[in-house]
Amino acid sequence: MEKKRKMIDRSALAEMFQTIEENGLPANEELMWGYFFADNDPEKLETLVPALESRGYRFVDLYEAEAEDDAVIAEPLYCLHVERAEKHDIDSLENRTKELYILAEKYGVQSYDGMEVGPLESDNFPIHESNN
Repeated sequence: MEKKRKMIDRSALAEMFQTIEENGLPANEELMWGYFFADNDPEKLETLVPALESRGYRFVDLYEAEAEDDAVIAEPLYCLHVERAEKHDIDSLENRTKELYILAEKYGVQSYDGMEVGPLESDNFPIHESNN
């Protein structure tokens, strides 16, 4: 049975914005936002790429996730990473998050898995990650 992932809530987004500001990033300016989707079937993730690209996202990578700590993975989990330069506040990021959950569901992808953020051009990307 597939476990339903918890949606990223507004309080987590507020914490994310606080961390962004604490790290000296201008949270009220355009930043590079990375978004992640996860599924056991990489082909499902591949079908999502054109839909995301048509919405202005740039494909970054499709890769097999590594197990966290000493966890045993029953079957491989794949992650799709896309990014887009955007300016967000808590409301707009909450709306973007809802939109990406809906898109994942529409394409039968197991989950929208969260986001990361960093400056538009940096070797230190990401500054903060939020996932469910």
